[in-house]
Amino acid sequence: MTQPNYRIGVIGIADGWSTQQLLAAVEAKTGHARLIEMQDVALDLEGQRIHHRGFDLCELDAIIVKKIARDYSPDALDRVEVLKILAGRGVRVFSSPESMYALIDRLSGSIKLRLGGIPLPPTTITENLEEAVEAVQRYGAAVAKPLYTSKARGMNVYRADDSELRPQLAAFAAQNPVMYLQKLVDIPGRDLGVVFLGGEYLATY
Repeated sequence: MTQPNYRIGVIGIADGWSTQQLLAAVEAKTGHARLIEMQDVALDLEGQRIHHRGFDLCELDAIIVKKIARDYSPDALDRVEVLKILAGRGVRVFSSPESMYALIDRLSGSIKLRLGGIPLPPTTITENLEEAVEAVQRYGAAVAKPLYTSKARGMNVYRADDSELRPQLAAFAAQNPVMYLQKLVDIPGRDLGVVFLGGEYLATY
């Protein structure tokens, strides 16, 4: 069977295992795959041209975003804004910049889920230390989460019966002025990723 002649780029991390797996899968399907690292992308806003190491990304048929930044931060939101230009020029971007924008920031993603009727553990967001202490006391134990991390980086568990609760939360607030506190729940030692494409359920892993 003839391979489709699609030119597809993958935004990711050069030494990332999952990025390399996706690149290999795209190349196997299309005969072409181009790794794009966002720190090497330049946008000419006046001409609406975007290039990566001299290559015009508008020549691609589609871009798949595996990982837009090595570490999540507000800078990643700026990278999503750049992708809006590509989408506006007719390059298909998966996932869409609009959907990514809402999920890079943990607070924004949680609000989207809550407004969509998706259940979440009890959660408090505050900049006030007293409110944070009261939330942990109310929950019994809580996980404090930075807004821009993944894979549990920077997260801490605080317990209501800890005599050092207040200074511990104050130390967390010094690095994370907007505190995101979620009730600690018992889980069976694993979590599940659920995959949807075009509104259709594909798989769980």
